Order: sequence, then structure tokens, then C-alpha cells
Amino acid sequence: MSRPPPHPAVLRGPAPAPPPAPPPAPPPPARAAPARERRPRAPRPRSSGYLKSAAALSEERRLGDMVDRHLFAQALAIATSLEGRDCRAALEFCAQNRSKLRKNQSRLEFRLRVQQFVELARAGDKLAAVSYAKRHLAPGARDNMPEFKRAFAAIVFGPSTPVKRYR
Repeated sequence: MSRPPPHPAVLRGPAPAPPPAPPPAPPPPARAAPARERRPRAPRPRSSGYLKSAAALSEERRLGDMVDRHLFAQALAIATSLEGRDCRAALEFCAQNRSKLRKNQSRLEFRLRVQQFVELARAGDKLAAVSYAKRHLAPGARDNMPEFKRAFAAIVFGPSTPVKRYR
């Protein structure tokens, strides 16, 4: 019995190498970006807390009229006060923007009120915390009952509880 002849591709040897790839196209010439293209970059440092850097950047690129410096400064002041467990600045913001918050169905004000209540309870002033809750939390309790109950449990457990949720 004889063997069949090998396939023609086997007889030819290895395939030739593909031609080299063309060099990449040169980058387009640099152009000055219009202000609308530069605008999103200016608020970024501000929202990260770098107000001085953001102010310098917006002045350098002449974006001062497109950027709300006072808004970012106010937001930074609110964030700093919240880190110090003080909700007053944030509650003032809520009072100034109450109609917009209600339109967006935001629960920010109620959550800040709960935090203020918890801070009073943590300080050990239970009587002031309960009167605060009657005045500020009771009107929104129906819509936010789980949070309302959890906040009142903070008084029951106290600040020295081993239950992590209520510390």
C-alpha cells in the first residue's frame, strides 16, 4: 500500500511574512481649545477641595464667569462642618434651597435632622434630643419610619453600646 502524496501547502514550506505595518499617523496640530471645551476641567479641583488651585486654573484659562466659585466654597464649608459632626451649615443650605429639594424629592433635610438628633443623643442630652425629634423629625416620620425608629433606638442604646449600628 502506498501513502498518499503530502498536501501542497506542506511542500511549499513556511508562509511568507506579512508586510510591515504602516507608521502611525502624526498627531493633529495643536490648537487652542475653545472655552466650552475647557469648562468641565475647572470645577474638578474645586469639587476635590482644592479651591486655591481651582481659582488659579480658572483665572489662567479665563473661565471666571463660567465657574461658580462661591458655590464650591459653600459646599466645602458644609462638608468640613459635617466632618466635625455639625449639621447647622448643611441645614441652612437646606432651608435656602427647600423648594428645589422638595421638587427633587430629596430626603437630605430629614437625614440631616436625624444626624443632629443622634449628635444630641450622643452628647447625653436625651431631653433635648427628644424635644428636637418632636419638633423636627415627627413631621417627616410617616414617610421615613425605618430611619425614625433607628434614630430613636440610638437613645435607648446610648453612646457606649457594643451594637455597632447605634454607636
